[in-house]
Order: sequence, then C-alpha cells, then structure tokens
Amino acid sequence: MSITQTYWHTSDAGDPVSMAKRVMILLGLAVAGGLTGLGAAFAAARWTPRYALPTTVLLVSLAVVFFVLFNASVARSLQQGQELRRDLLAAQELQRSLLPTSMPVVQGIEIAAACRMARMIGGDHFDAIELGPGRVLLVVADVSVKGSAAALAMAAFHALVRTFAMEGKSPAEIARRVHAQQQAG
Repeated sequence: MSITQTYWHTSDAGDPVSMAKRVMILLGLAVAGGLTGLGAAFAAARWTPRYALPTTVLLVSLAVVFFVLFNASVARSLQQGQELRRDLLAAQELQRSLLPTSMPVVQGIEIAAACRMARMIGGDHFDAIELGPGRVLLVVADVSVKGSAAALAMAAFHALVRTFAMEGKSPAEIARRVHAQQQAG
C-alpha cells in the first residue's frame, strides 16, 4: 500500500471553479500497482496549515480502513476461487468416471477409444455397452454446454443410455427413450 498526498489552495472565494479546487488534501490509495481508492477533504474556507494535520490523519485512517476492507474482499475472492476449483475437480472426476476403462471384446471387431478434453471439463462422452453375444452399442456424445453443467448433463445421459440398454432395448428405442426423457426435463 502506498499513500500519496497533494495539497491545493486558492484565495478566490467568489469563483465556483476556484471553490471546487479548494481541496485541502487528495489522497490516492495504490494497491497491487494500481490506483484503487481516492479520498479528498474539501475546505469551506480558505486553506490554512492548521487543517492539514487533522485532515491528513483522517484520510490516512480512512485509507487504512479501505485497505482492510480491500484485503477482506481479496480473501473472500480467493476462498470462492478455491471452492470453485474443488467443484471443478469433482465434476472432472465425475466425468472421468463415466468413461469406460476397457472396451468389450467382440470377435471380428477391434474397439479402441481415447478422450482428450480441450477444457478441464467438457461435454464429450463415449461408451461401449455389450448388448449380448456379438452385439455392442457404441455411444459417442457431446453436449453443447461446458463446465460443470456439461459433466452433470453427461452423467444423466450416461445413466439413461445404460439403463435402457440393460433393459434390452434396440439402439433406435434407446435413442427415442433417452430423447424423450431429456425433453421431459
């Protein structure tokens, strides 16, 4: 924190512009390399040195209060940032847990998959679900939202597809029912 002082005075009491310039003290508060606060004490009468010390003490006190409030605001922002990061990591782990760790083995078919997300959390998803001997449902999906909302939307999609696939539904019926469920909200 740095504090700067500038003094002005004028003897022209009849001029409104000069009256506006009757600032005894202008105090700038610089935090993190930029001007973040400004305090001023205006003189109703002609400036005299006897007002300088009490006004300076007042403005420095106000600057200290401002600095304390500023630090509290920064601390609150940091805490919110840490909470957001924890939420994003949880959403990322949720999304990662929905991706298959291995692919089904089907005679005559080689299945391989990989997922590299451009963001920490995205809406990309793939799955390979065995439907029976020699039958595999390949699922590739991408939701239009990003971030935590994408992970939650994909978790719901994943659960619906898996549920309907385990009921023995055809791929067309699975798609129809997933769509109907998502439209219903």
